[in-house]
Amino acid sequence: MVVSVRTHGSLSSHSVEEGVDKGDGAPVAFSQKRVKVREIFARLHIPEEAVAFVAINGVKCTKDAWVTDGDKVAIFPLVAGG
Repeated sequence: MVVSVRTHGSLSSHSVEEGVDKGDGAPVAFSQKRVKVREIFARLHIPEEAVAFVAINGVKCTKDAWVTDGDKVAIFPLVAGG
C-alpha cells in the first residue's frame, strides 16, 4: 500500500523516507493493506502531540482513522504565536 503524505508548517521538517523529498505529497509505503493515521506519525517520527488535525483526501479525520492505498494524507501542526 502506498499513500501520499503532505506535512504542513513546522511538521514539514520531519523526514518522509530516505532519499525522498520532505513534506510535499511524498509517497510512503506500508506492507499492510490499511494503517491508522497514528502509524503514519510513527513512520515519519512526528510526535502526536504536535499534530492539530489530519485530513484524508481533503476530509478532516481523527488520528484513529484508517488510511488505504492511494489516499492523500495532509498533516497540520499546532500553531503557536503571540
